[in-house]
Amino acid sequence: MTSLRACALMLGAAGTWLTGARAEAQGYRLRLDSRAQRVSYRGVTVDSILAPQAVTAPTGGRQTPDGFAIRCPVSSLYCYFFRPGSEITGGPMVSSADLTLWGFGVRGLSLRMNGRIGVDLARSGAWPGTEPAVQLIEAYAEYAHRVFTVRGGRQLVANRLGTMGFDGGHVALRSDRYGLEADAYVGLGLARATALPVTSPVLNPLDDFQPRSRQILAGVALGHTSPLVDIRADYQREVDRDTRNFVSERAALSIDVRPRQRWSVSAGVDYDLANTWFGNAEAAVRYTAPWITVAGGARQYRPSFDLWTIWGAFSPGKSRTSSFQRHWAP
Repeated sequence: MTSLRACALMLGAAGTWLTGARAEAQGYRLRLDSRAQRVSYRGVTVDSILAPQAVTAPTGGRQTPDGFAIRCPVSSLYCYFFRPGSEITGGPMVSSADLTLWGFGVRGLSLRMNGRIGVDLARSGAWPGTEPAVQLIEAYAEYAHRVFTVRGGRQLVANRLGTMGFDGGHVALRSDRYGLEADAYVGLGLARATALPVTSPVLNPLDDFQPRSRQILAGVALGHTSPLVDIRADYQREVDRDTRNFVSERAALSIDVRPRQRWSVSAGVDYDLANTWFGNAEAAVRYTAPWITVAGGARQYRPSFDLWTIWGAFSPGKSRTSSFQRHWAP
């Protein structure tokens, strides 16, 4: 109901400004998007036949008379196989609204709201991501100044550690003279990669393991930009409000160096302080000219899981890749 009420307020505000935004210096930008598709798919279902009905396949194995490979347990009267299941049809339709308002008599003050509505037109209940039907992705007030920006409300923060949503405050400080930028944010976090709190029944695959309260999300970042090098360090933690235990604690460092004209070297790494292991890491070298671009690098990927889940107990493996790319333009 909270998301539905917020979305209704968002649409109401959009209608008010679309019909009456005539005051001096007031303005708005509204973007509406709606998409629908129809998808059909089928799974498999377990079936069986009597063991004497099995026939020999051309490859020497055993199969059903109509050509399905089968498994016949020793001393069993039945052989088992998988056949195509019934066809399931889904018709997802998603409509989104992105609204920005400004001109409230205070220079630099604006409002931003972003929400979506998703339904399954086929009413099969088989298409994921359409529950809950209404989701509020962002809704915050922002005051932007030459040296700082302040935000309050539901917002997203994106950095090397990923994209996280939270309800709270965000402050960014910057100095163009010295090329410095600092960020700090704190609030009640949303579940990773969703616009829903971790307590939502939609995100309940683990039942008793699911947290009963939303976690506290906090983070800081410091960056420096110059003609020669760009460097940024991030630190982020999540804390359970009931037990005061850490849900996650991670840090990251990224750097981009331009030692010579047309050459650049970039590298980055993140470290999971809670699990005491290195996560994602990569390094790349790039040469760019008007007629050719050459790049090569290596990357390590290792997934990160919150400590309240059981997935980290499976010791997630790492994958390493290397690549070489060349783009030529006559």
